[in-house]
Amino acid sequence: MQTVKVFKEQGIIKVYPGPGNVKDGGHSQDIDGGLRPGMSLCLQGTAPEGNPDRFNIDLMSGDDIVLHFKVYYRFGLVVFNTKVGGWQREERVGDQPIQAGRNFDLIFNVTLKGYQVIINERPFYLYKHRMAADSVTTMCIGGDVSFHAINMIRDSTGGEETGYNWRFLPMLSTQPTYNPSIPFSTMIPEGMSLKKTMVFGGRVLSGADRFAFDFIASSTGDRVFHFNPRLKENSVVRNSYIRKSWGSEESYVKSNPFREGEFFEVMIRCGRQKFKVFANGKHMFDYWHRFQLFTEIDSLTIQGDVQLLYVLI
Repeated sequence: MQTVKVFKEQGIIKVYPGPGNVKDGGHSQDIDGGLRPGMSLCLQGTAPEGNPDRFNIDLMSGDDIVLHFKVYYRFGLVVFNTKVGGWQREERVGDQPIQAGRNFDLIFNVTLKGYQVIINERPFYLYKHRMAADSVTTMCIGGDVSFHAINMIRDSTGGEETGYNWRFLPMLSTQPTYNPSIPFSTMIPEGMSLKKTMVFGGRVLSGADRFAFDFIASSTGDRVFHFNPRLKENSVVRNSYIRKSWGSEESYVKSNPFREGEFFEVMIRCGRQKFKVFANGKHMFDYWHRFQLFTEIDSLTIQGDVQLLYVLI
């Protein structure tokens, strides 16, 4: 039951300590192995109150700057550039949404074309590659900003040479899907089976009300396992919709791990008698089977106020 732990040990999910306020000394973080398409850098920060000036994030390759990302608060502007010996042509983008005194989320998705930048859940700009992403060795942050969480999600395309060996993860039958849109729907290859493990990484949207995972037997339309975190109620509801009728709800959890704007990792494992559900590496609850032919569960939908970073089934 250590799938999430294994992810971290293999470097698939890399959690860096938040550097806090970087104005006085800046912050430098090594990125081992460089970047590749399918990887994401996810940062949660706070812009200082008052009249902050600017901050920058630089993805470095030695003395060269592969990606220069600079926010100018007062002008509502972001400047992108690359420095190889000298600075190249700037790309300027207005209407940047990061505001003084506010928390914000910033994601750099590495794609085949470039860096897709997402700010506060909305696509902001695609900065096309000018240097190879795999040359990145360091991330440097400076200026008027605080970061309290930095996560890196790696893809699986590197194979065993880079240490990301998915064979060691129990009963995962497919490669991961990265950054799928919501609502999300997929088939479960060969249906549910004993010891099958499914892993989901995501973030609860700011102002979220609820979101839901539904495991469905498509032959009957039954929602065999309905897993429904409700933020406004501070509850995690579980139920089954079988033969056109809802059963009795279960909602008790010792600790609710879902918070607005925060990242989460959920692992669901199918046992002979029940589903075991873990969140952020800790057991959250068991859900006893109400539909005994669980092998007929062959599809999954995810919808609601959530952003998905990766799905492994």
